[in-house]
Amino acid sequence: MKALARSHVWWPLIDLDIERIAKECLSCSRFRNNPPKTNYHPWDYAIVPWQRIHIDYAGPFLNTYFFIIVDSYTKWIEVFPTSNMTANTTINILRETFARFGLPYTVVSDNGSNFISKEFEDFLKMNGIKHKLIAPYHPATNGQAERYVQTVKKSLRSMQWERGNLHLKLSRFLMQNRKTPNITTGVSPAELIFKRNIRTRIDLVKLELSPEMQEAKLPGDKKDRSFEENDTVLCRHYGDKNQKWKYGTIVTRNGNLNYEVCVDGRIQRRHVDQLLPYNGPIPFQGIPVDSEIDNKEPNQELPTVETEELPRPISESTPVLVPEPEQPVIVNESGTLTLRRSTRIRKPVDRLNL
Repeated sequence: MKALARSHVWWPLIDLDIERIAKECLSCSRFRNNPPKTNYHPWDYAIVPWQRIHIDYAGPFLNTYFFIIVDSYTKWIEVFPTSNMTANTTINILRETFARFGLPYTVVSDNGSNFISKEFEDFLKMNGIKHKLIAPYHPATNGQAERYVQTVKKSLRSMQWERGNLHLKLSRFLMQNRKTPNITTGVSPAELIFKRNIRTRIDLVKLELSPEMQEAKLPGDKKDRSFEENDTVLCRHYGDKNQKWKYGTIVTRNGNLNYEVCVDGRIQRRHVDQLLPYNGPIPFQGIPVDSEIDNKEPNQELPTVETEELPRPISESTPVLVPEPEQPVIVNESGTLTLRRSTRIRKPVDRLNL
């Protein structure tokens, strides 16, 4: 229009005048094209499961309506086949779902008559749920639900040659969808909502250990330490900072990890982490007279261990004990033999009492 007008006439601001006349034309404005689409503006991201859900109906498809619920945070999907789309049916399905997952904060829906009815609005208001309606004839605003409507239809249509009724096929689709990692979140919906992944038939290909195999452990696993009776061990000692370990012998085993060990002729209870295997001979350590023994109970009879003193090697630095000469024997007047005793004054032993 502008080029045609300029080819015949011209005056200042001719283009602006032609645009103003075209915009004010009533006949032209009735059939104008749609404006260019604005930039994509996503919903605010939910921070917890079941914070905002999107709902919509699909169908009639396969002679059935499908009520679809999508959680915005986890992408968990619920699909309910129904025979109608009334507000009462919608409320009953939502009440069942809320009993399973709890009440959401926000529900997003289109402007269907079942969603804008007074009965439905009263139900949401009574449960403290905020209802957000999208713009009429703009389903992209509720794109979360609309996208899953297409997914459900496509999946059920591709399964129409498989055996089983509609409920069986729908259950298979839901289980696979809930276990598959979502492209947006990177994890499966089940893992986000339950903090674990659900078990399906595909998990049967994994190796499941029986109790016997778990006890035997797999190759490469760390082997647990264990001791048998009369095994020689190094026992952790806590009474002397200068001596960390003492030699002992396993007496008995209490449970899987606790043992009773004979150390210096006395019984001590120790955990397996406080014991080390030892294959050498046990040197004589002596029994401390005034020392306290770990885990000693009142009136407990402790076994005694007979030890033999090992011969010490003779070296230049080792003093050699020379036996004392025999004491002389004296015969008194009655003819009896008596030993001559020393007349040295014996002093009592001065012990250091700590």
